[in-house]
Amino acid sequence: MVTIAHDIFTDSFVNEHIIPVDLLIEHCFSTIMIVLDWIFVKHNSVTLKVVHQYLATLYGMQGFKAS
Repeated sequence: MVTIAHDIFTDSFVNEHIIPVDLLIEHCFSTIMIVLDWIFVKHNSVTLKVVHQYLATLYGMQGFKAS
């Protein structure tokens, strides 16, 4: 899984080597796990659209609208 994520980031994300790709991958996976924990372990019911909006906001993609 990490290899696939590494390839995706390397091929499609302009990083300019400011942040190591492996660190970006860990950050993304950690953010997703935090949201999943908040939903399933802490029993917060939200729609998939809202989850997408949460992740977009946490990733700094303000203005992102999930379809």
